[in-house]
Amino acid sequence: INLGKRLATLCKKNGVTFIVNDDPLLAKTVEADGVHLGQEDIRQYPINLVRQIIGKDKIIGLSTHSLEQFRLANQMDVDYLAFGPIFSTKTKNYHIGTGDVSKVLQTALKPVVFIGGINTDNLDVLLAAGVSNIALIRDIMQAEDIIARTKWYKSRLMMNKKTGR
Repeated sequence: INLGKRLATLCKKNGVTFIVNDDPLLAKTVEADGVHLGQEDIRQYPINLVRQIIGKDKIIGLSTHSLEQFRLANQMDVDYLAFGPIFSTKTKNYHIGTGDVSKVLQTALKPVVFIGGINTDNLDVLLAAGVSNIALIRDIMQAEDIIARTKWYKSRLMMNKKTGR
């Protein structure tokens, strides 16, 4: 809890949004900006309960792993949705591919973050489909130059937004 509070303070000081994964009680305790929930988490913590716990002004994100989950979550009181894993990844034993990306973008009522196995080799497929929000860890953390790789992703996403794609 002390580490979480220190992280929340550090993030606030630097203008960075701090989201706690999976645990709305911890998010409230450490005064995070919000919480991100998986499909398993909402069985224990329904979205209306999470809103009561963390407050109306806090961010709630929700992971979805199929078009059906996305359609249901799109109607929920959440601030953003994650959709994936799009590509193969070492942390998941399945991936959903790019087939539903266009449908997700066309029907989204809130921001969508695409996740799962995204790297420099496959990013263009998502950008061409109109994706402007991604989440990734491995391709940045395993890069020889983490800062350069992060800047590369940021510039590609910003360029895509400017060209309207």
